[in-house]
Amino acid sequence: MKTMSFFCFISGDAKYFVEGTIYSLKSGDILIMKKAEAHSLLINSSTPYERIVVNFNSDAIGENVRSKLLNFLD
Repeated sequence: MKTMSFFCFISGDAKYFVEGTIYSLKSGDILIMKKAEAHSLLINSSTPYERIVVNFNSDAIGENVRSKLLNFLD
């Protein structure tokens, strides 16, 4: 099964590490990750951190859309 995740950053003072790349997050940012991608979060201060995460089986979307999205992520 091909699983993907959408992370929507709501608030806080944080950075996300994905496959060795660092992303400083601001409200409204969205990260899209494949299941096997290494990722971690660094919270920089005591400001409350909020996010919304949606995990889904990428087989649930059409092959054409999935192909384009996966190619975009590679």
